[in-house]
Amino acid sequence: MTGSVSVRLLFLLPALLLGLIPITGYLNIQSAVQTLTVENLANHKQKTMILKGFIETEPAFLENPAFLSNKPSLYVNQAMTTGVTLDGRMEEWQSIQPISFGLDQLVQINQPYEPNNLSAEMRIQQTNEHTYLFFNVHDDVVVYREISNISIHRNDHIRLSLLDLNGNFQRYTIATEQPGQVFARVVSTGGRALRPEPRIEGFWRAVDHGYNLEIAIPNDLLDNRLAINIADVDDFNSRDIRYLLGTGYTDAPEGLSYLTRGSQSLSKLFRQLQLDRVAFMDRAGNSLASRNFSGQHSPQIEQAVFVKDQLAGIIKLEVDQATITEYRRSAFQQLAYISVAALLIGFLLCYWLSSKFLNRLRHLGQELEGVVDDQGRVLKAMPESTGSDEISDLSRRFTSITHRLQQYNEYLENLSRRLAHELRTPVSVVRSSLEQLESRVPPEDIRFVERAKNGVARLTNILNSMSEAARLEESLDKDEVSVFELTNVLRGCYEGYDNAFPHQSFELSIETGDLQITGIADLLAQMLDKLVDNAVQFSTDQQPVILRLTCEAETAVLRITNSGPPLPDKMTDQLFDAMISVRDDEQREDSHLGLGLHVARLIADFHGGEILLANREDREGVVVSVRLPLLRLTSKLV
Repeated sequence: MTGSVSVRLLFLLPALLLGLIPITGYLNIQSAVQTLTVENLANHKQKTMILKGFIETEPAFLENPAFLSNKPSLYVNQAMTTGVTLDGRMEEWQSIQPISFGLDQLVQINQPYEPNNLSAEMRIQQTNEHTYLFFNVHDDVVVYREISNISIHRNDHIRLSLLDLNGNFQRYTIATEQPGQVFARVVSTGGRALRPEPRIEGFWRAVDHGYNLEIAIPNDLLDNRLAINIADVDDFNSRDIRYLLGTGYTDAPEGLSYLTRGSQSLSKLFRQLQLDRVAFMDRAGNSLASRNFSGQHSPQIEQAVFVKDQLAGIIKLEVDQATITEYRRSAFQQLAYISVAALLIGFLLCYWLSSKFLNRLRHLGQELEGVVDDQGRVLKAMPESTGSDEISDLSRRFTSITHRLQQYNEYLENLSRRLAHELRTPVSVVRSSLEQLESRVPPEDIRFVERAKNGVARLTNILNSMSEAARLEESLDKDEVSVFELTNVLRGCYEGYDNAFPHQSFELSIETGDLQITGIADLLAQMLDKLVDNAVQFSTDQQPVILRLTCEAETAVLRITNSGPPLPDKMTDQLFDAMISVRDDEQREDSHLGLGLHVARLIADFHGGEILLANREDREGVVVSVRLPLLRLTSKLV
């Protein structure tokens, strides 16, 4: 599994390089946005400079000489299309920007001034027929005109002065005996109230903080010059004026302020120059012309405009970020789609290629496992691949290697048979020669003949053991398979071990009922003999060899336990191979060549079982476990 994961990672690493797509795309988009922003700012600056040039060259675009005067201008809102209801209420004036009157607008002061005594806000708007004024006066004490008093200036009142359309200077005063409808009175040059002027009418409304006054002036009485004073009288006895708040003195034309109106010519110029989100503000911050100008906290470019070395106003141009924002949003969205698609396709492709590569390797490994059995014997040659890639070439190499291993295994498997066949004749010659020589050797040298005869006997036993293993492997396919009781076979063998091994005691423990085994009873008895003989040979004290039979999960388990030296930790699996033994030279007898366990394993494999070797938990002996399945239909090798 570790190899598979690492190989997949190697395949996925190139796909990770696709992550450079969003990174590179992000950097490119940011660079493009920065370039667009710089170009946009430069374009807007160029537009403001062009507009500045038009206005400074042709001041008539402003349609108002107010910028040439040092007097404050009064901005007239021209958004209305219908008249105003004269009722002194604020509702119709909420959207109009007020002009505030406070300490800085004191025209006359006769007593110490406190803002709580008097302050005011004025709003102006205009239709085609009238100019409307709305006063919201904060007055702590409102003193109305006495009915019996002919003077209109010994009470709270509003003073107006203006130029009519003929250029004549006119003065008016608005006062009232009580809240309600009011009319202006003409004031002479000496300050006396003259006749009423019914064309200038209004409504005086008392409120908690003072009063509201709403006035309508016909446009044919008003040019573009106007001055306003708000007079405050607080003493009902003396009726002296405490303060005058206003735009300037109302007793002379020099005190008149210019009315600042929106410039139609400037608005038309904006459209001709295709300017958008632009406004022109006078010195007081009033908008003379605008086009789609939000006035919100957005980036703006401001450019001052001067006429005859005097500040005429300021051009404000809002930087249009919507296009850049939309470009950024669209570009990032497109980049996200492309990046996700590229990464997904790349990962899927790499995963598919790695899976295909690993599946072929896994299939190659499975083929290799099917060729070699658990004992390392090559059962058959691998099928030869016909592909032309590297994996096919690797498969052909494995095929060649397994073919050579198969030949070598066949050579080793036949070696013992050939050796036994070839050595029997020389051993027979040596034995007969020794028998003839024995009668001719002096008695003092007879021991040398005996040693030679013992060596020949050992060689004969070796050849017999080798022949036994070879004959067993050849005869497994020929013996007849049947169903038999394993417990009966075990009891029969156990009864014969006392005679076979008179100096060794045995214990038998059968912890189950009858167990039916599919196989060959004589072979299982031969296997038990080999295992018991091996256990007796390694026993080093008088403790019995224990044979214990149990049944675990439809499997018969026979455990043979003996006391003695433990097994080497690294040789447990190798002990089942032929010609492998852990006996030293003193323990090794004539018939023990490491073939006993090898034969036992062949018999267990034939019955579909397995043999396991393990040390006892106290490491004072060895446990051999034989596991055989119950009621198998056929043997393993049938």
